Amino acid sequence: MLDPETTPCSSLIKSIWHMTEIDMTDISNIDLNLLISMEALLEEKNVSRAARRLSLGQPAMSHNLARLRRLLGDELLVRSAGGMVPTEKAVSLEVELRATMRKIRMLFEEQLPFDPSTAQMSFRLGVTDSAEAILIPAVSALLLEKAPGVTLKLIPIDGVDVANGLEMGVFDLAIGTFAGGRSYHKQRVIYHEGYHTVFNAALVAIGEAMTLDDYRRYPMVVVEGPDGDAILDALGRLDVWPHIALRTPHLLTVPSIVSQAPMIAAVHTQVAERFAEHFDLSVRPLPEEIRLSPAKLMLMWHAASDKAPAHRFLRDLVVEGLRCLRGGKL
Repeated sequence: MLDPETTPCSSLIKSIWHMTEIDMTDISNIDLNLLISMEALLEEKNVSRAARRLSLGQPAMSHNLARLRRLLGDELLVRSAGGMVPTEKAVSLEVELRATMRKIRMLFEEQLPFDPSTAQMSFRLGVTDSAEAILIPAVSALLLEKAPGVTLKLIPIDGVDVANGLEMGVFDLAIGTFAGGRSYHKQRVIYHEGYHTVFNAALVAIGEAMTLDDYRRYPMVVVEGPDGDAILDALGRLDVWPHIALRTPHLLTVPSIVSQAPMIAAVHTQVAERFAEHFDLSVRPLPEEIRLSPAKLMLMWHAASDKAPAHRFLRDLVVEGLRCLRGGKL
C-alpha cells in the first residue's frame, strides 16, 4: 500500500483527505487514476476533449468527473456562457496537480523504453511568438514523420515567468529567447539570432542598405517585449526616435500589417526571412551603427525531465527542425 508521507503526490493527496475527512491511513481506497482524469479535465476544461485526450468515452469521463466532485466536495468545473470554468478550489489544486503528475511520470519514464514510431503521448511546449514562427512548422513535420502518435500543445510564453512555468509543470519544454532559469533547470542554446527589418517595397522606398534616416522617415510596428525594447533602446542611443505607429504583443500579425501599410518592423532574422518568403516582403540587415547583441534561441527544461528518453527525443527533434531550416547547419 502506498505511504501518503512518501509518495510523490503526498501533498496533493493529503489536501484531498483533509477536504473530504477520509482516514489518512486508508489511501488504497482512492483510485489514483482519477488524478490523470483531473489533470485532463482542468487543462481542457471540456469533458469531451478530456475524454479524447485519454482515449476514453465521454460517459466514462463524465463518471470520473462525478467521482472527483464527490471526493473533493466541489463542482471543480461549472458551466458558463463561454464554456466550462474551474472553481476556486480547482484553480488552487491545478498547479500542485501538474507538479505532482510530472514527478510521478518521471519515476517511470527513465526506466521505460521509448519507441517514437509507436509512442502515444502529448507534450506541452512553451513557445515565444518568434520560436513558433521559426521552428514549429518544421518540428511538426518531423514529428508526423518520426512519431505520428505524439501530439504537441503550444502554450504562449511571451511575458511569462518561464522558470515558474517549468517548475509548476505548465509546460514540459520552453523554446525561445528569455531569461535564464533556476539552478535545477537545464538550458541549451541552439542558435544565436540577429535582427533584420522587414517591409513592403511597393509601399516603402528603401535602398539596398538600411540607414538610420530610414528609421526616422518611416513609421514602425514594434512587437512588445524584450526584443522590441532592445531595438528601440539601440536606436535611442544613436539619437534616432522613430514614429511608433503601432505596438502589438503578437509577432505573427506583423507581416499582415507591413504588407498593407507603409511601415517597417525589426524582428529576428529568420522570422523576417519567413515573412518575406510567405508575404512577398523585403528584408534588410540593421545599419552597422546599431549595435545589438544577438538574441539566444534556447531550450529550457526541468532537471527532472533531463534523462527521460521521450523528453530527450523531443529536444533533439527541435534541434533537428532548426537544422533543417538552416540547410543542415546550425
